Amino acid sequence: MNKKELRFLQEYINSHNRTIYDCYDKPSENMVLAYEETRNYMESIGGKSYRVLSYNSHTFTCGFIVDKYLYVITKNNLYKIKIYD
Repeated sequence: MNKKELRFLQEYINSHNRTIYDCYDKPSENMVLAYEETRNYMESIGGKSYRVLSYNSHTFTCGFIVDKYLYVITKNNLYKIKIYD
């Protein structure tokens, strides 16, 4: 596991934010749309345990578990990180 993947795993483990509403009082329409799209994607591939890993005023990063993998979705990328054998 490289440093970036390890950082994502640590953020996932330490996150208590289950929705964007845990992070923002009034999320923008675009953030709500992105949140719904990532949740729908997670459900379509059998994911569970959705969490917001990090966020700022413009964007957020989320993650969820599918089988042996941590999926992390950022603004520009999707990472699939093997977390155990």
